[in-house]
Amino acid sequence: MHRIFSPLGACAFNQDAAWIRTVLEVVAKDSNKPATREFVKNPTRENMQRWMRAEGIRHLENGEKPAKFDYEADHRRRTEYAERRHYERRAIRVGGR
Repeated sequence: MHRIFSPLGACAFNQDAAWIRTVLEVVAKDSNKPATREFVKNPTRENMQRWMRAEGIRHLENGEKPAKFDYEADHRRRTEYAERRHYERRAIRVGGR
């Protein structure tokens, strides 16, 4: 007697799928750049690398730390923008406009 093992279904396992999905979350999907469109349409490792080169994005080197983010400057910029938009909406315009 021989025992035969066969798969129940085709297994199309993509080992890159989990992290490529997280990269796809930050891609500007409405971009007209060819590398971006190709990566969104066909998210493979090669297309992601082409997209990164086209956008000027690179991986950190070993031992390299990401640049510090200036949260205070970002907060000031956002606050100034919100105030400016508030005053623009509340402005009283005299004349034909």
